[in-house]
Amino acid sequence: MLKDIQKQAALLMVQGYKNSDIIKELGISQGTFYNWNRDKEFLTELERLEAINKREIISKLNKNGGKYIEELEKIAFTGRSEKNRLDALTYLVDHTLGKATNKIQDITINDNKENKENKTTWNDLKEIKLKKVT
Repeated sequence: MLKDIQKQAALLMVQGYKNSDIIKELGISQGTFYNWNRDKEFLTELERLEAINKREIISKLNKNGGKYIEELEKIAFTGRSEKNRLDALTYLVDHTLGKATNKIQDITINDNKENKENKTTWNDLKEIKLKKVT
């Protein structure tokens, strides 16, 4: 069974803290911290917390996805900075045309190449709803 300090370390890791900051915050040695990172039970707790975090992020995207797209459209069409407008438009166009914008999308797109009917339109993007991970 994990100690409370180990659970706290795992939580801080999931929250994005640097290893050195976690070590300093918890007052532990580097060796102790790195030993925990090799412990199966600690790694299982870390994975559990990461899964919870991912579900919370997906839930927030489900609730606010339309708002995010509207805000991106505002930046694309009314932003003060030409670079910001260009970046927003590029992202929206690339996403609409199915161009991969990161490695995960690239893999997904390659897996879906067989299904040519799965093309996303601009209207689809406005109404996109992500499936909740359970």
